Amino acid sequence: TKHTQGASTITQQAARNLFLGLDRTAARKLQEAFIATRIDATVGKQRLLEVYLNIIELAPGVHGIEDAAQFYFGKGAADLSPLQATHLAMLAPAPRTYSERFVSGEIDDAWRDRLHDQLRRMARHHVIDRRAMIGGLRGELGLLDRR
Repeated sequence: TKHTQGASTITQQAARNLFLGLDRTAARKLQEAFIATRIDATVGKQRLLEVYLNIIELAPGVHGIEDAAQFYFGKGAADLSPLQATHLAMLAPAPRTYSERFVSGEIDDAWRDRLHDQLRRMARHHVIDRRAMIGGLRGELGLLDRR
């Protein structure tokens, strides 16, 4: 459950988002580690992921997958295509930066390539089937213009 940019687990991110401030002091890091240990001991991984997906910031003031789906695509999370869901997942390391990058509703070739690479990776690992991958590779992202 680690991501490469920040090297913190989903548990640590949930602890930070739910209970701690934004400061980067050693004391806060110790608090985060303690809380993360307690969460891991008492909350199942499935429930933790559900909580995390409901609190993660995916644009300034936009928290959770449902709100992000509405913000970026004007639809509910359940109605997202695999390509759109992948886009939201890839925002997590830097949601404020990315939200500014995509404010026009357009993506550049480099981002499209990253989305497509991720779709291929998910198909290779059987997270999505081949049909969903091909649909994502051929489909339009459909970001809203928020200018």
